[in-house]
Amino acid sequence: MLGLAIDCVGVFVAIVYLLTIFYLNSMSELEYKKWEISTLTTSDFTAEMTITESMWNELNRILGRIEDPVVPNASPMYHVVQRPIVGLSQHIEKEILIKLNALPKIIHEDKNLKIAHISFSYANREVIDLLMKRGSLITKGYYDKLNKSNQAIEQSVKANKDEL
Repeated sequence: MLGLAIDCVGVFVAIVYLLTIFYLNSMSELEYKKWEISTLTTSDFTAEMTITESMWNELNRILGRIEDPVVPNASPMYHVVQRPIVGLSQHIEKEILIKLNALPKIIHEDKNLKIAHISFSYANREVIDLLMKRGSLITKGYYDKLNKSNQAIEQSVKANKDEL
């Protein structure tokens, strides 16, 4: 009888130990997810891509065949402007959403993924600096130095055409 009591206590201790380990493991996963969410930034969802001249030319070539896509929540001027960069933004958004929706869902409530914002930046800091210097020359009335400034801007644009 004493042996049966010791065996029962041993089984009870083993079950309590397993439940404690399961609980601690679950809590550590929740704490990790909580930490992950609290340290989330926009850079976690930011992508950078270089648009080559051939990509840009191909987009401009096919833009004539693409009907004006409907973009939900777009500004009223969005469809009036119809610049190639708007078409590029729509194309990138469509392609990203196709790829994201093809991935397995982690949270099943999120059926319709949305892209909050697509912005374009240009590698034109040097040209902007030169334009500011040119503006300063004009403001100060140094028109005799304007040709040299214009040539520097033109040379910078020619030398960095692919980057711009």
